[in-house]
Amino acid sequence: MAITHDATSSATSASGSFTYNHTLGSGANRLVVICVALNGSAGSLTVTYNGEAPILTVTETISTLRIFQGYILESSLPAAGTYVVSVAYTGSITGTGNSSGCSSFAGVKQQGPEATQSNTSGVSAGSISVNITTLTANAWLIDALGVADSGGVVTAHTPGAGQVERIDWSTATIDGGIATKAVAAAGATTDSWTWSANSLPSALLVTSWAEAGSGPPPLKDIRRTTYRFTAPSSVSSVAYTGVGFPPKAILSNAIAVPDESVTGGQSVCIGMATAVAQKCCLMGAQAAVLDVFRDRSQTLFLRLRNPVTDGLILEGSLTSLDDDGFTINWTTVTGAGIGALCISEVFGGNDLKAEIQSAAVSAGLITGLGFQPEFGFAMSSCNTLASGLDSAFGTMSVGCFNAALQQFNITTTQTVLTQKETIVRSSGFAAQISAGAVTWEASIASITASGITWTGTDGDGIDVLFFNVGGIATDIRVWANNAAAAPTTQNMPTIGFERRGMFIACANRTAETLLGASSLSACWAIGSWSRGVQGHVLRTDVNGVNNADMRLTTGFVIGAGTTDAVYLTESVANPVPLTEPCTITHNPNSGAVLYGSDSWALQRFPDTGAGKTSTY
Repeated sequence: MAITHDATSSATSASGSFTYNHTLGSGANRLVVICVALNGSAGSLTVTYNGEAPILTVTETISTLRIFQGYILESSLPAAGTYVVSVAYTGSITGTGNSSGCSSFAGVKQQGPEATQSNTSGVSAGSISVNITTLTANAWLIDALGVADSGGVVTAHTPGAGQVERIDWSTATIDGGIATKAVAAAGATTDSWTWSANSLPSALLVTSWAEAGSGPPPLKDIRRTTYRFTAPSSVSSVAYTGVGFPPKAILSNAIAVPDESVTGGQSVCIGMATAVAQKCCLMGAQAAVLDVFRDRSQTLFLRLRNPVTDGLILEGSLTSLDDDGFTINWTTVTGAGIGALCISEVFGGNDLKAEIQSAAVSAGLITGLGFQPEFGFAMSSCNTLASGLDSAFGTMSVGCFNAALQQFNITTTQTVLTQKETIVRSSGFAAQISAGAVTWEASIASITASGITWTGTDGDGIDVLFFNVGGIATDIRVWANNAAAAPTTQNMPTIGFERRGMFIACANRTAETLLGASSLSACWAIGSWSRGVQGHVLRTDVNGVNNADMRLTTGFVIGAGTTDAVYLTESVANPVPLTEPCTITHNPNSGAVLYGSDSWALQRFPDTGAGKTSTY
């Protein structure tokens, strides 16, 4: 069934809030796409058509230009008729710089876009283009152009070859339009626009849509991104935006450092949150004396302490998951907690299900989830769930598992001056080490219809962020980097699908066995990568001396070090090719340290059969 264009409507306004009418036609397998392009300050956007909010596909921000695209499928559309498009934006608008367009179509496969791409330019020479790969024959591209005009210097804008302009808006402060392009054969194609002025912020969003009745099975809408944010300078509620989709769950790594430099002494926290639950674990140590602590909260998203006094310097609770981000209410912000850096994994999508549950290791199972889990992150401060601050022991464990019963954990400990050690293990998803021995380890045993079971027993508690990811592929491995002289590029493990996201950990060790009294230092590093965004936290603590240091670094997926958080190995995850192998480049490179990593497929993958596809 071929895609056909039904109707278009548009409006511009000097106000943040305005409405206009769009007349929807009849037909089967209809789709409505709504775009908003505005020139103004930061704010939140609410859009509806006949009271129905569209699903966000892609958004971009550059300078004062902000542009959004969303869609509504047949199941949420009314009968043919005229209905109201409502736009409400909380930020200020420059001049008449708020514009919106609504287009309706028929004959569209009832799923999200099969591909999305976007591009921005701050000093555009009167043109912008996006390369996109369609997945099915006879797909249609639907784009959205925004240009932040300056006094009406743009007098015309023209879509590229093969594109049909559907909507055009032009005011003294915002210009742009919407065009479509029919693409006969699946494959790479280009969407572009030109206009009559230079050096203006611009953005172009492009989505590809399959025709009804053909092509691959419906895509799974699972979304994930790596997102960096900072704590404020004082007690306040802060809305963090720019995630690109409505989140459903967040896994965050926070440190008491306001920039990407090394700091002596450290407090590091792992937090997890959904709309109904949030928990965190943390540990810390002084830089010049033997003084450690561990702590956890069953009600807060993030918490940091001063390693000298053990006093609170940062506490924050997640108060809402928003259309393009999330809001944290920071109730304690002082000392080194001011401007603390956080790097997070944010998850969303219509087909994602997420839930947090906790249990003692001795329980051996978690049950009662509202879905069958396919993947999970676990954390523990290696004490009971009811425990609070412990100023005599510093330890923490973070790990993950999947439906194939693959798993790894990175666990670190410090009890006395000569008992500092970190290890990556593939035999469990959470553990505790102490005095050169594994005192407990939770090893995944089975996935049930509403939970998991594991082996291992202890009174300590573990918190687990569970996911059902709609059957998309995941893979978990423990592997070693090469020992070649830097810079060196290494093939990552072959996993049978295209990586679209990765969580990675490193202990600066060459084996999964403990060294005990022979341990040289404790190196604990956790990082993440998605869509080219990458960053990690590195914590080091030298054995036999008081030298605890840490740093957060963006642009590198992982690193390893010993003294003063100086990198002996620092690694960049390279752009993902269409076929394996994927590569990682180490520079510097100290040798074969162990990495534990998970990978996510967020588009079509070959190893699990038809119907297992996803979008990002």
